[in-house]
Amino acid sequence: MKIVLSVLSAFILVVLSGCAASGKSGPAIDIYPVTYSLAIQTDRHHIKDSKQEWSAFIESNKSKLLTQPVILAWTTSDGAKFARQAKKELIRLGVSSEYINEKEVESAAEQRFDFQVSVVEHRVVVPICEPIKVGTYHTGAGCYAESARWQSMVRPEKMSGSK
Repeated sequence: MKIVLSVLSAFILVVLSGCAASGKSGPAIDIYPVTYSLAIQTDRHHIKDSKQEWSAFIESNKSKLLTQPVILAWTTSDGAKFARQAKKELIRLGVSSEYINEKEVESAAEQRFDFQVSVVEHRVVVPICEPIKVGTYHTGAGCYAESARWQSMVRPEKMSGSK
């Protein structure tokens, strides 16, 4: 009886450990930063056009503004006033105040604009996954699921392990 139990235990152990995957690694991914920005002149001669450009920028980049860090930069007092109004509008739209970074920058002689907004979105590039074929084992298994996981992330740069 002990021999049968030992053989049965060894058989179960071999069956359960025989299917373990070893050295599994996901697909190679690349993360690229893509910057969306708008630079405008906010003095009294250009303010009407600047507000229209700002509204168009918000409309075309609303999803990015809601999920990615936003940088508001200015060089003049008119630019600072516009930045305060822009911040209020972004918060009213639902942008977290933690995602809004404000900074005054030094004006360069060749600089035409006194207000700039920038949003950096990180795009994930994954390999094209080959479909799994019946009868083959461990050839690209999980590639599609792992690629879809990376592409669905809102802030993939946080998962990459590097700054």
